Amino acid sequence: MYGRRSLIFLIILVILCGSHFIQAAHTNVIALQVQHLIPLSLEGSFDSPDAFCSTMHLSISNQKINSCQNDRECYLRGLSNLMAGKWDLAESSFNGKSDILSTYFQGWTSWCSSLSTAAIQSWKNYGTIFSSYFLGIGIKLLGGNEPKFALSWFVIADSLQPNSVGTLTYLGDAYLRSSEYSKASEAYLSAIATGKAGASAYAGAAIADVNLGSFSMARPLMESAVQMDSSNWVYEQVYGGILLQSSELSAAEQAFRKSISLNKTSGIAYVNLAVVLAEEGQLPEANTMMLLGFRYTDDPLQKESYALNYAKVIVHLGKPQEAIDLYLQALDSEPENMDLLKSLIDLYSLAGQCDNAEKMYNRLGSLALSQGQQNLFTYPPCTK
Repeated sequence: MYGRRSLIFLIILVILCGSHFIQAAHTNVIALQVQHLIPLSLEGSFDSPDAFCSTMHLSISNQKINSCQNDRECYLRGLSNLMAGKWDLAESSFNGKSDILSTYFQGWTSWCSSLSTAAIQSWKNYGTIFSSYFLGIGIKLLGGNEPKFALSWFVIADSLQPNSVGTLTYLGDAYLRSSEYSKASEAYLSAIATGKAGASAYAGAAIADVNLGSFSMARPLMESAVQMDSSNWVYEQVYGGILLQSSELSAAEQAFRKSISLNKTSGIAYVNLAVVLAEEGQLPEANTMMLLGFRYTDDPLQKESYALNYAKVIVHLGKPQEAIDLYLQALDSEPENMDLLKSLIDLYSLAGQCDNAEKMYNRLGSLALSQGQQNLFTYPPCTK
């Protein structure tokens, strides 16, 4: 049914990224050891490893070191050549040394020479430390809503320390936020296969499967996530959506009500509950939930999307007039409620009551004008 399927597109498909078993102290080990040579953690200043290579010569002063009397001077000379893009000279400064700093910089000289495999091989000598360090850079970018850039760092971290549940989970998060659902699913399932994954890996895999249309695969994964973390309102939302897709209305209602109990100010939670209640024939409460959904949603475009989807569900159920009557009653109490007016316009239009839709649209325009706004609202085509 349209109503059930439409709900899936209303679900918030996000993962709340936590620590994923990463010890924060590990991500700072290298930074602490090289900060006396490098002004800042330079990698964190760039979006990707390749961007680091192409621009890092701008990040160091014009040093000229003509001799190498001790390890510190060798490091500085190597750094100077590295920053200037003189990869072969930098390589000679670090080559043959096995300490952590030389290994770190030697890896960069290989990477910036387009020898990524050699770079990974160098860094593997301190795989756990370097993996955590590069993972930390990716986490920072992911937290800054840059999932595609975070991916490049996560891939390096995964190459240095394969089968790390934390890295694999973050890798799944970045793929999910980049809408690469198949790769996200693969990363999350790899994390789960370690036997150490947390609820977010199961939830992420389920959300990826929902986006791929694999609801039967998503359900057991989401059930595991809910069992592992019963306090996450987003998980309950996704689980409720999966249940609704399977026409399990009572179970879906229970999941959505629990989600609201965990987050009483989430507009989407009320909207999804309204859809279930409407399908169950509980239209008065459904409309009440829908109005609460409007109240707790700030984005005007999101509100319009909710209103239109809900109107489509109501019309599909063959109950447009009942919903219209309820909205008109609410409008009597709140005559300047634009959300109600937009909902009524959608309902009238989808129900073929074109004259009433036009009247409400004109009323909305007058109200917007009186408040110094433009009426940019568009409603679906109306056919009598």
